[in-house]
Order: sequence, then structure tokens, then C-alpha cells
Amino acid sequence: MPYFTTGNAFLCSLKVTLLSLIVLSMASCSSTAITSPCDVLVLMSPSEQTARYIVENDRPFAQQVAQHRGRYGAYKCQRMK
Repeated sequence: MPYFTTGNAFLCSLKVTLLSLIVLSMASCSSTAITSPCDVLVLMSPSEQTARYIVENDRPFAQQVAQHRGRYGAYKCQRMK
């Protein structure tokens, strides 16, 4: 029985089409490059009341905000904008 019967030919062409679409979509996603950490860091400046609230009620989040602000300052992102 030949491999390329009508059903098999259709499945092969479908596989090739899907593979081509996947490769093209991956190529388009990989074209964006982050050149600096400042591309993704944003200055977080909560108000005094908000800062007090998160320190009192959500200490882990307050520590994350502090670490983020430290990274923002360490990379000198403020000077780049």
C-alpha cells in the first residue's frame, strides 16, 4: 500500500503547514531583545500612607518593593530616562 494516499498526503501537508507556522511565530517572538534591565524596571514610589500600610499588613510585599527600588537605583535607571 503506498504511503502517500489521499489521507496521508493531506496529513503530511497539514503537518508541514503547522510546522511552518510554529517556526514563523517563534522567529517573530525572538526578535525583541532586552538591552538593559531598565527596559523592564519601573520606579515604584508608593505614598507614605501606602508604604506604612504594606509594611504593617504585607511585609513580604514591602520587602519586594524595597528590593525592586534597590535594583532600580543600582542600575541607575533614573539617569537613562
